[in-house]
Amino acid sequence: MIEALLMAGGMMGARIKSMQRGLVTFLNGQSISQTISISPVNLQNTLFIFQVGTHSSNFRDVAVPSSVAENQITFTRGSYTDTVETSWIAIELEGIAAVHRREIVISSGFFNQVIDLTEVSDKAKCFVIPYVKSSYKSNEFSSVQMTVDMDAFTDNRIVLRRGDADINITVGLQIVEFL
Repeated sequence: MIEALLMAGGMMGARIKSMQRGLVTFLNGQSISQTISISPVNLQNTLFIFQVGTHSSNFRDVAVPSSVAENQITFTRGSYTDTVETSWIAIELEGIAAVHRREIVISSGFFNQVIDLTEVSDKAKCFVIPYVKSSYKSNEFSSVQMTVDMDAFTDNRIVLRRGDADINITVGLQIVEFL
């Protein structure tokens, strides 16, 4: 995914200014929140990519990014005691209009969420990366699997779809707008 993203960005004139990556690990029984330091970045031009994992066979617990700042990322996990990891990449770009950030809540009972992209002037020059900010358990995994339908509307709207609607989830959106 990262390669495709960077190739598309390169075609639109974007360049990588800096890239940082790392892994945050919560050991069995460790606290539910952990903040890591990163080299300072311009948040308006930085895209964050997260991949969660667990050492448990039942995928009961994950650590999700709860906040990002110019020099740190805070991760939060659920209340279970499994060892979990989240890998992260911070890509600071040049030659883009902006990376817009927004947080939405999809209520239980709803599979789709229509989102107006009020931040962008042309939907054809942007892409959206959602990431889950709510901690969840294995039996809720299908509730947080999401796809973005950019073609659902002709104006600057998208539809965020998920596999199941059992729980409320908080979703962080990163909307990358090219020049």
